[in-house]
Amino acid sequence: MWRAAFVAPIDDTEQLSYRLRLIPERLQGRVNSVYRLAADGAKSLGVAAVGFALEWVGAVPTILASAALLAVLAALTMANRGGGVRVRMAWVIPGLRYP
Repeated sequence: MWRAAFVAPIDDTEQLSYRLRLIPERLQGRVNSVYRLAADGAKSLGVAAVGFALEWVGAVPTILASAALLAVLAALTMANRGGGVRVRMAWVIPGLRYP
């Protein structure tokens, strides 16, 4: 609950600012709509997956599996040295200039 109140607005602002800085103005509407579709769709799928897991295997295995998944994602995030997004975006958007 506290994440929705305090962290989500900060994260949304940071993500939007980053996209506005990188994406050319003529593509911003398309990129933002695809980003929102993927982000909101992933939230819905995550809630559905947890609901099914709770029903099929119970609370404790679901919590342990969720914790393990989050630990793996945290380790992958810390292992990322950055710069990969900019390299990939240059291939997607020809003529992309970095500020």
